[in-house]
Amino acid sequence: MFGIGKTALKMCQTAKYANIGANAVEIRPLPVHSYAHPRALPFQLSRSCSQQVNLVMINAPETFFVKEEIPDILWSNKYNIGYWEWELDVFPKEWMSYLQYYDEIWVPSKFIADSIIHSQGYDGMTPVRVLPLPLTIESTSKKKQIVRVGSDPNKTVGTLQILLEKIKDAFVFLIIFDFQSHMQRKNPQASIRAFLDAFPSYSDEKQRYHLIVKSHHGSSSDISHVKAMAKNDPRVHFLSDVLSDDDHKALQDRADCYISLHRSEGYGMNLLEEMGHGVPVIATNYSGNVDFFPPLQKYIGSCIFPIPYQFVSITVSSGPYKKGNRWADADHEKAVQAMQEVVKNNCKQKYGEEISQTVISNFGMKAVGEKIKALLHDSWEKIREKEKKGIFAFEAEEKRIRNSYDKS
Repeated sequence: MFGIGKTALKMCQTAKYANIGANAVEIRPLPVHSYAHPRALPFQLSRSCSQQVNLVMINAPETFFVKEEIPDILWSNKYNIGYWEWELDVFPKEWMSYLQYYDEIWVPSKFIADSIIHSQGYDGMTPVRVLPLPLTIESTSKKKQIVRVGSDPNKTVGTLQILLEKIKDAFVFLIIFDFQSHMQRKNPQASIRAFLDAFPSYSDEKQRYHLIVKSHHGSSSDISHVKAMAKNDPRVHFLSDVLSDDDHKALQDRADCYISLHRSEGYGMNLLEEMGHGVPVIATNYSGNVDFFPPLQKYIGSCIFPIPYQFVSITVSSGPYKKGNRWADADHEKAVQAMQEVVKNNCKQKYGEEISQTVISNFGMKAVGEKIKALLHDSWEKIREKEKKGIFAFEAEEKRIRNSYDKS
């Protein structure tokens, strides 16, 4: 139940949707994460690396962990593709050594591809190719109506349902972020500050505007720190509970605008999902999410707001983001103006279905499935060549094992 695990699930769903033969290969769980029971998955897990290609949905520095799990004969004689994510424009030099274990690298955005190719240590030989992460949602026209609190006497009323009922007539902005993805990078404080300046409480006595801040994996100290940014404004609501899939979808559907004034994103799946729900977005015009905007060009400035930025240096290291690197600081005044503008345009009601259809046609499972096929087709000769070597290797290993049994 963490980012990489969920992206792996999405990719396997997409392969099956596109009729591409695929096994979801189970490896030993990492103790630092929480897990869903295998029965909760939409497919069975396997221990069989029986396909011609291993698509390794894990970031560069965890390669050693996967190699420990997979027997060398199943690694050395398969066509191995790493699927890497990263959030800065300079790829860590110490991670470049992991290129040697892969035949090619796939990345979700052009931003990450450029980061690898143009950083010190890139070997110049390993292909780096862009494959977007797929949306696995239906268009807004196919969604079921969300049941309001009180209309189903058998449904337990939770914190989220109570909140959504309370603000049912308001214009709702939404932020979603994970503390494990580093608050300094996700930068929720910028969005909270922009909301407070866009709609000062003294000018919103009827509380027409609300902001929901949904976080994951935060300690009580982390959450208290974020809450302090809201200055006790009753229109800013904080949710840190673990939500069911249905509640998470209800929250996404309820938003009238999603805002992410992040400092850098490798991709920005929350942004893409919200647009897939027909929700207008305000986002820093930098890094991976820039790939989302070209198909939606007609809505730029009315329903889709890429916010200009300035580069700033990282002054304190945070996890893998080291002091001395750089990322973006979104323009505060432009973000304030965008929040004020989006409430005037009634985007979700007027254009939500059209935005949803456009996003899904470009980033949905059908589109990404076809892209997977195209990438594999381009590499087919190399895949076949390695498969032939693998067949000889497997035959030799089988012969060695038989001989050892015969001698014993």
